[in-house]
Amino acid sequence: MLETKSDRKIVIGLHRLWHSGYPAVAYTIYARAIGCDCYMFYPADVDLINRKINAHVYRDGKWVDEVREYPDVIDNGDKFLNSTLDKPMLVHTPHTGYLVANKKNISDWIEADPVLRKYMIPYFEIKNGRDAVERIDKSTAPLFFKPTHGSLGQGIMMVSRLSDGNYELTEDKSRKVLTLQELNELMKKTLTKPYIAQRYIKSCLSSGMPFDVRIHVRRDKTTQWHIVKIYARVSLANALTSNLATGGSMMDGKTLLRLHLGKDLGDRTYNRIVELGKIIPERLQRTFRGHNFNALGIDLGIEADGSIFLFEINDYPGSQYFMLEAASYAIDYAKTLAFNPDLAFPEV
Repeated sequence: MLETKSDRKIVIGLHRLWHSGYPAVAYTIYARAIGCDCYMFYPADVDLINRKINAHVYRDGKWVDEVREYPDVIDNGDKFLNSTLDKPMLVHTPHTGYLVANKKNISDWIEADPVLRKYMIPYFEIKNGRDAVERIDKSTAPLFFKPTHGSLGQGIMMVSRLSDGNYELTEDKSRKVLTLQELNELMKKTLTKPYIAQRYIKSCLSSGMPFDVRIHVRRDKTTQWHIVKIYARVSLANALTSNLATGGSMMDGKTLLRLHLGKDLGDRTYNRIVELGKIIPERLQRTFRGHNFNALGIDLGIEADGSIFLFEINDYPGSQYFMLEAASYAIDYAKTLAFNPDLAFPEV
């Protein structure tokens, strides 16, 4: 049984790489509404010698600085933040999330999972520029290249070979034709960090605008997974991806699927998406046991016949258009961890 009550006010620390503005305000408002204290801090704010935090506290509509004790629980807003904390703080203070995996790890897991394998887009690790060009030449469909550790739709490009021997490159909102020499030079310059390549999935509206469907799931105050929102992200600028950070727009998932596929197929596809939102978090957590995560953004591509493809899974998903709703789950879960720190390291 979860312990959830105490005479002492629980203190939640929002660990961020930079000032998160309105999201941090939403977290703070909800934390205080349920009787918790809450402050924000950056990596440089941790005083390792005196074991204090140079905290930022939201009060009377503005952020003010105060020296505080270490919090009871940390909501870490970026997957790489734990490396900035001292070991005692990491060991003794529960965190809501940990770095679980990268895109390749996730793809390997999907390929090995007997239930989810059918939703996978086959991928290749790209070794170098020559390897990339050879795979483009052999492919009968455009190839989608993305950084193994990328986010926010950055670094993504699509390349296809044209009938005249040249290559079409699509990046963000631009398209251009390259010769073989130009493509080799581009790949040599770009592939200085790990990339993977996948067959392009045509998840587009009839207008040609790309879209995907995201399932945003979070743990609740009982530590169970809950679907917070299912929404479509549509590019309104004919961009390569529909990421909200690169100009995409948000729409209710069921509404878009009905418009795109018709009511019957749209509803059946939506119901399948809901089921994926229920089974993926539990199956993923069992694979990466011992390293908890509290939220997932599950991105799906939907082709014209209703076929579903799993684009990727993000373990630190954004919530730009439903901040307070997402904050309520995050803070509830953080409060539970403060009383039950062992739950930050689940075995199943």
